Amino acid sequence: MSIPASEAGSNNSQKLPYLREYIVPQDSEDPRYIKSFHLHEEKAFKEFFDKYGFVVIRDVATKEECEQTIDEMWGVVTKMAKKEGNVVVRSDPSTWENETWPGLIGGGFLGDIGFPTPQAFANRQNPKIYKAFEVLFNREDLFVSYDRYALFRPTKDVVINGKTTDKPEWKTSKNLHIDMNPFNYVRGKKGNQRLSLSRSNMNH
Repeated sequence: MSIPASEAGSNNSQKLPYLREYIVPQDSEDPRYIKSFHLHEEKAFKEFFDKYGFVVIRDVATKEECEQTIDEMWGVVTKMAKKEGNVVVRSDPSTWENETWPGLIGGGFLGDIGFPTPQAFANRQNPKIYKAFEVLFNREDLFVSYDRYALFRPTKDVVINGKTTDKPEWKTSKNLHIDMNPFNYVRGKKGNQRLSLSRSNMNH
């Protein structure tokens, strides 16, 4: 998969050398997807993470856990919409319009805070998910919390009232979203990036 530098914001690739084209390995069986790894492939997925800054580790949650997570996300959507005086029905895309959809339109985020749903807590304590982060960060003392949900609507071949249509107005906004300021990172001796935190920072 090719991620052009122009898609990252603007034509700043000469001024900002980190905005350059990356060719990310694709799945050997289905090129629509990025290469993924199984949890036992620790060395391989750690190397991928160190090189590209992200990694896909498959089968860490069961089908039932995934379905329960999706159910909870839709529960959040319907409750938020109801609170705003709107109705969103999971099985009826005609109710998913921007006028009734809750949360950050175009960004996908549902609300500004996390939702303490049962499966959200269970996912954060999942031994397989914990193991993946333990390998990536090379440490066992991990801080675990739950986060807010993000849910994106389909934009192609959406069936509404029996008719198939495209919904370009439901597209995700073009932006670069990161949870930490990259300029707070420093490069280690071996090229790995680490976040420098003082004891006072951690107490806040």
